[in-house]
Amino acid sequence: MPAAPIAGAVYGDCETAMTDEEERQRQDLPESAPQPTDEEVAEREGPSLLRGLDKALADLTVTTTRLDREAQRITVSTVLNGLACILTTVRVGWVVRYGSINFAFLSGIISATILISVLRYERIRRHGNTLFEEISDELQWQLFQNVSKLGKGQRPSLEVRLALRTYNESAQLPFFGGKRGGQIYALLNISITILAAFIAAFYSLG
Repeated sequence: MPAAPIAGAVYGDCETAMTDEEERQRQDLPESAPQPTDEEVAEREGPSLLRGLDKALADLTVTTTRLDREAQRITVSTVLNGLACILTTVRVGWVVRYGSINFAFLSGIISATILISVLRYERIRRHGNTLFEEISDELQWQLFQNVSKLGKGQRPSLEVRLALRTYNESAQLPFFGGKRGGQIYALLNISITILAAFIAAFYSLG
């Protein structure tokens, strides 16, 4: 018998045996589960995402209240600081007996309090900005999912829109808004205290 047919037959038997072995290995392997679609993932994670959004909104509401409290403290203290500076110039009645130097010292205490309030305000505002951005991103993602599934968007609830708008207004200090509002208040009060100290020193030397 020729060698070529024998080699071909042996090669064919080996190839058949390898094919059968591979088939048995494939049958022994567990079938991989089908990958869930984006819609299925959204439906499965929907309740947990809503709970996370509600928690973030509650945290944002608390942050807004804390910002309002600090802003009121900064504004009222600045007014009192200016009043203390004015009293250092008054030379009548009980003001003279109290002494200009004491009013200047009171102005310094008020300025130190305002600096602490400004630092606290900025720390709270940074936390609030993070919450604001995350909530906005989450709402945009939900809107995209609704458009993909239903073909139309769904407007956020009135509570969510009010919480976001209220925080956006609370993140601005009165009279001096913007990102540098806290710095302006700090510099203003330091300037008031320096002025009060110069006035008190002038009257003391006089």
